[in-house]
Amino acid sequence: MSGITDLDQLLASMEPSLVDEEFVFCTCNGSLSEYTELDIIGSFKEREGLTLILPLSQARQADLEYEGVFRMITLNVHSTSRQSV
Repeated sequence: MSGITDLDQLLASMEPSLVDEEFVFCTCNGSLSEYTELDIIGSFKEREGLTLILPLSQARQADLEYEGVFRMITLNVHSTSRQSV
């Protein structure tokens, strides 16, 4: 089955799904290499420190501080990229 390439059709066919797990943002000291044992889904570095996005259970297990708990929405689409030759 080939993917959808028409943008209007692609947008109309999106199916959002809510991920069951809860996630948090934690600002940490140090470098990313110090947190490799965690199941990190995203990270970025700011002046305040390293921010990790990870499951709530992982933050609690690592005793990391966080302020809010969030859910993830995944947009399911069947697309294909166009390549120029």
